[in-house]
Amino acid sequence: MFKHSRTYLLTVLACGQLLTACAYQQLSPTPSAVQAAVSVGDTVRVTTQNGDRQVFRVTQVTESGLSGEADQFTYAQMTQLERQSTNQAVIWIVVGLGVAAAASGSSGSSY
Repeated sequence: MFKHSRTYLLTVLACGQLLTACAYQQLSPTPSAVQAAVSVGDTVRVTTQNGDRQVFRVTQVTESGLSGEADQFTYAQMTQLERQSTNQAVIWIVVGLGVAAAASGSSGSSY
């Protein structure tokens, strides 16, 4: 029973990782595209011209760029911009429920 539950748990975790990898929507780092798709509170991943990547929660969207608590990027600095999809929380809830189900299934006694 435990071996089967462990396989189930690994499968659920692997699916969760695959779903999370697809949870970012790529955007064009231009003022019009960003202002239409990004809102205060969204989580974004910015890749800059020198290859650095930053993930942060947006606190301000302006004509010149995006700001977070400790980060600020102009559109000219960005080579790639991705917005975290809003359904990632749902994905993690489903994964968490799957893990809980697998854990509870492995703790039962067999007769």
